[in-house]
Amino acid sequence: MDWLQFISSILVGFAWPSVLIVLMVILRKQISALAGRIEEVTLPGGVKAKFEKVIAQAREKAEKIEPAVRDSPTAEIQPQDSFLHLANNFPEAAIMETFREVERTLWEMVPFLGLPTKARTPPYVIEEMQRKRYIDDNTANLFHKLREARNVAAHAGYVNRLGPGDALEFREQARTLNELLRRVLEDMQVNPPPEAWDWVKEQARERTKAKRD
Repeated sequence: MDWLQFISSILVGFAWPSVLIVLMVILRKQISALAGRIEEVTLPGGVKAKFEKVIAQAREKAEKIEPAVRDSPTAEIQPQDSFLHLANNFPEAAIMETFREVERTLWEMVPFLGLPTKARTPPYVIEEMQRKRYIDDNTANLFHKLREARNVAAHAGYVNRLGPGDALEFREQARTLNELLRRVLEDMQVNPPPEAWDWVKEQARERTKAKRD
């Protein structure tokens, strides 16, 4: 081995550790997320424990919502209720279906907020409503916690599956949020904000005129 080969072997020996360090720094978020996902799947109670932790945080947020909204009458679940059947057999699907009700309400709010096309996803709608003070920080946080719980349920596999009680708990907190959002939507329909789409304002004027007549 001549001196050039000797120097080259030394440089290669130093280069690989440096490359690995750089890659670990660049990919640290992805590695952390992957480690967390592996932990959820492999550790006892991983997915279920995480769901219960997040839904408990959501419950704390829901309990801060005014009683008039939180205690509003809701339809009781009957034995033949399709949701109960879904919760008993596929609790994760029941959770996702419940969250879709919240998303549908948020979608109905889009015309009243004048949002551009790229900003019409549920998180953007919540952010805009929070910015314009239609909802407070606690309500926005409740949405984000429920969304996080929904995502946990969506990624649950056959290991440590969620149960019917988890779906019912989620439904209770999601209905509190949806009831509050529906009330905000009703106020918007009566008094559309300036940024609302023109046809929304026209509908509001027609409703007002019909009441007068």
